[in-house]
Parts: sequence; structure tokens; C-alpha cells
Amino acid sequence: MKKIRVAIVGATGYGGVGTIEILLRHPEVEIAHLYAREDVGRKFSDVYPHLSGFCDAVIEKPDAPPKNVDFAFFATPDGVGKALAPLWLAEGIQVVDFSLDFRATEVYGVPELFRSDIAKAKIVANPGCFAIACIL
Repeated sequence: MKKIRVAIVGATGYGGVGTIEILLRHPEVEIAHLYAREDVGRKFSDVYPHLSGFCDAVIEKPDAPPKNVDFAFFATPDGVGKALAPLWLAEGIQVVDFSLDFRATEVYGVPELFRSDIAKAKIVANPGCFAIACIL
């Protein structure tokens, strides 16, 4: 089975590390690229030693989207996804954004309510923790 190749933008932040920890356990996902503004050129496991042997990829600068991924997770501050996502979408990469950039304009990432919409979406806006708690 071909694995889904993903990139994480904002990989060294709280949301990025949490996403990596979850995706490492997913049998159908391969983490292809890790991007951050800091620690560029370092192995991810040097920054987060508890992931040594599990995620040893080198952190890259998010200058341009890669050509070889299916999905990108933007675990970035507000505004970053809005600025970078169009470049990734132009490469055919679907985007899941953790900031508030797309919450009012794109598919809201609540699979319990919007599963079929999420499956077709180019951008999925991840709901905030308070919002999802209220909705569910």
C-alpha cells in the first residue's frame, strides 16, 4: 500500500510536535518533510530527543513547497497559512491549517459533522479546542 506523504510546517512548535507524534503511529502515513524557521539543518530528534529513532529527519526552511507530498499540516501562527497555503495548493498539496486563518472560509475540520466535505476539501480549517468542545 502506498503511504500518504505529509509535510509539517511549524514542526518544532507545540502543535507540530503533537502532530508528528500522532502521525508516527499511523500505518498509512509517511512524514516526508519537516519545516520550521528555527533549528533549520538540525535533525528533529536532536531538538526533541524523545523521538530519536522515530523521527530523525532534518528540519528544512519553509521557502517553497515540496513536489512530493500529498498533505501539509500548518502548525503555525495566525497569518502564516494564509500567506503560504496558496503556494502549496498550486502544487496540488492539500492543507490542514491549525490557525484561525481559514476557519470562516473553508471546510471546518470536524469529521463527526463534515466527513464528506473534508474528504473533498483542498483546505481544512482545524477547529480550536474550545470550539470543538462546544460543538461536540
